Amino acid sequence: MLLGLGTWAAVGGHALWQRRCAAPGSVRVVSWNLRNFSGATTPTSRHAPGHDLVRLADHLAAFDADVFCLQEVLTPSALGPLLPGYTLEASGDGGAHGQQLVIARRASLGAGLPFTDRCTALNPGLRPTLVQSVSLDGRRWSVVVVHLKATPAGHATRQAQHKPLVQMLEGLPRPRLVVGDFNTTGARGGSPASEITSLCETLAAIGLHRARPTLPCTAYWEGSRFDRFAEPSVLDHVFTERAGPTAPAVQVAPGLHCARNRCAPITSTPAYPDLDLERVSDHCPLLIDVLGAAAVS
Repeated sequence: MLLGLGTWAAVGGHALWQRRCAAPGSVRVVSWNLRNFSGATTPTSRHAPGHDLVRLADHLAAFDADVFCLQEVLTPSALGPLLPGYTLEASGDGGAHGQQLVIARRASLGAGLPFTDRCTALNPGLRPTLVQSVSLDGRRWSVVVVHLKATPAGHATRQAQHKPLVQMLEGLPRPRLVVGDFNTTGARGGSPASEITSLCETLAAIGLHRARPTLPCTAYWEGSRFDRFAEPSVLDHVFTERAGPTAPAVQVAPGLHCARNRCAPITSTPAYPDLDLERVSDHCPLLIDVLGAAAVS
């Protein structure tokens, strides 16, 4: 049986989530690409439009996560004030654009030493992988955060990243939770669905199962037009042990603008902006609720 998610509401213009009603044995992990987060509130480039820090802090608090797995963090120290009561660990580097990975866990949770694994950094321009064992409900989980090469032009590189990633994942203690921005755009002339299928088959070979999200999108993008019309896409994924009698049941719910628009296209203009899309991130947070976190052999 899957853990039911709380309802959410728009409060004072902020799409806040109610705190979850934690069932015994349940944990919550949130995976989220924060779109070049530096702590700046004003734009530094078209790809780094600045963040509404109050809005972001409100969302982070409302998600009530045990662990946050964050991508595209340019300045990890700037997250500290937004996550009081959490211990933050960042990857050793972030590839050509300095986009680091961060695992933030409740300070009360035990954890092993984090390590940056360069399995996916096939060249200096690519991002590595961040790994940490975290105690969740009395069990040590291997938490893995990835951010693979972007765009259809990067498809061949992403495919090359899969093999060393799988080799690394095979050696980790179970249960494993693998999350992040896999950038499953499809190849040029191909489809995102075919790339997602291929990725799932690759990870299934080592016992990892994709937890399908409750909505058919995890991010929005403007394409090549840049005309304020944002289209939904599926770039972010969650993998854990294959479902079975001893494996944890997992439900993944995209939040904020994905949930509010039910993955329909968004028209966001200066006069009528979608404030989460414009001032927080183009990606939506993935709220990962885990029930029955039994030991997996």
